[in-house]
Amino acid sequence: MNGISNSNDIIPTFDYTGKIRILESSNFEQSQQLKDQCREFVDKITEFSTIVSSFLDLLKEKSEQIEKEKLKAIGLRNKAEKEAENRKILEQRLIILIKERKAEFDRLTAQYDSLVKIEQEQASFIETLSGK
Repeated sequence: MNGISNSNDIIPTFDYTGKIRILESSNFEQSQQLKDQCREFVDKITEFSTIVSSFLDLLKEKSEQIEKEKLKAIGLRNKAEKEAENRKILEQRLIILIKERKAEFDRLTAQYDSLVKIEQEQASFIETLSGK
């Protein structure tokens, strides 16, 4: 080089505390402020990330609870629908049973009436035979 300092050359300087700095003190202070601001930004991003992570965990937990309750509701609905079908089947069976019992009752009533009639005829026949 020709002895003339280029603007790109690094020139050491001293700050107000007497420390050697490669940057000028104003640039160094600005870089320190930028460093502090970056650190604050990173801290805030980390905090935000933690909050988002907690929120996502909470959402996942709630979605699992919702899914569980949804399946439970579907099961209860299916059970209720099945119960309605079971009641209809039971009602049909009971109607058939009632009809069968009524038919049996009618048959037994007719048989009873027939036996009463035969008893009366036999009593009448016995009476005529005994000559009364």
